[in-house]
Amino acid sequence: MEESSFYSAAEYSQQTIHPIPLLECRCPYKNEIAHWEFYGWKSFLSTTEGLIDDPDLHSVQEWTARINKKTGFNTVFLNEVLEIYKNKIFD
Repeated sequence: MEESSFYSAAEYSQQTIHPIPLLECRCPYKNEIAHWEFYGWKSFLSTTEGLIDDPDLHSVQEWTARINKKTGFNTVFLNEVLEIYKNKIFD
């Protein structure tokens, strides 16, 4: 791939926001590394034992806290991004 094509694709990706929020990460669970996912205002852990749904949450602040706990991402950043997604739902 030519460098100019790569930069063009990266720019397109950075300018495109999917209407449904998605965040995935790996996290320790018992004796394995599990897959945790936040998608469409639901979250779950995928393990060799099966899917483990997280309890539903109802506010951006609650989601910010949960995602921060799972990922360590900055809470100010998370809150700002989640507010953008929340507002996209009502546009």
